[in-house]
Amino acid sequence: MEKNGHTNVKKLPPCRAACPAHVNVQAYVSLIQRGMFREAVEIIRKDLPFPAICGRVCFSPCEDACSRVNVDQAVAIRALKRIVADIERERGRVKAEPVPKTRSEKIAIIGAGPAGLTAAYELAKLGYPVTVFERMPEPGGMMRYCIPDFRLEKFVVENEIAYIVDVGVEIRTNIEFGKDITIESLKNDGYKAIFIAIGTQLSRKLNVPGEELEGVIPAIEFLKAVNMGKRANVGERVAVIGGGNSAIDAARMAKKLRAERVMILYRRTKFEMPALPAEVRSAEREGIEFHFLVAPKRIISENGKVTAIECLRMRLGEPDATGRRRPIPISFSEHVYKVDTVIP
Repeated sequence: MEKNGHTNVKKLPPCRAACPAHVNVQAYVSLIQRGMFREAVEIIRKDLPFPAICGRVCFSPCEDACSRVNVDQAVAIRALKRIVADIERERGRVKAEPVPKTRSEKIAIIGAGPAGLTAAYELAKLGYPVTVFERMPEPGGMMRYCIPDFRLEKFVVENEIAYIVDVGVEIRTNIEFGKDITIESLKNDGYKAIFIAIGTQLSRKLNVPGEELEGVIPAIEFLKAVNMGKRANVGERVAVIGGGNSAIDAARMAKKLRAERVMILYRRTKFEMPALPAEVRSAEREGIEFHFLVAPKRIISENGKVTAIECLRMRLGEPDATGRRRPIPISFSEHVYKVDTVIP
């Protein structure tokens, strides 16, 4: 860590500064190099309660900022995090020490997803009595219910949450905010602070005709249904709209459900896809088709059921607010893909 002599402002190394949790990358990588795996995991857990989870599904901005690229390539920071967390778990060394309750103020957290559990973990370390309320049967949020097993195994989620519970966090499931509990009822029960961490539950709309048809299933709903063991009949031909990790997950899941043809329709090029490159490569190996510079115009049906999707070809214009070049429709470029299911 550098200190600017003029302003007395501490500067983090690029990788650590890029990490949303500012995990001390240099410290734990150095410890791994010396075979000090337990100590490396402890360094990670100072800032992050999910080393094994982030070692699998984090989008790794630390690697994008790694200075090693000026020599050859970025350090495999995410893979190192996963390896050391898995080794320590398999050796049975990673056990949380309960933190004594030194504060009297009770804190309630609504939602046992990544944000809620992280807040609970940090507050418990400060000595607060923390209770997390979750409406689903099991805690974990999207980590448990939306990310497929081929990317994030359920036992990994369970182990990470068990560590948080061992620290001293209480988790109550099957309790719905607004129905079983309210802000007022929590205050009446003596909670001095309430943190609402209900996540982003709604999918974006396509805003095209036909998206209300049978056979159109938002990616989050589709992944959640499959992860909960519900039957999902996607038919033989599936179109997935988008270029993020959820789109890739949905496409790979549809393929595993025996769809013969699965295609991803993305309005920009492969270069602009926000999905992790490794996940894109996995999808390609599994036979998923990629159609770039196309965007849906309308979904076509017969007797209320999806039969095709009509798209427009796109070209890229100037960068938009995200820094990526803005897709612009090309007039009279309509074309149709025959599908049984559309997953936006």
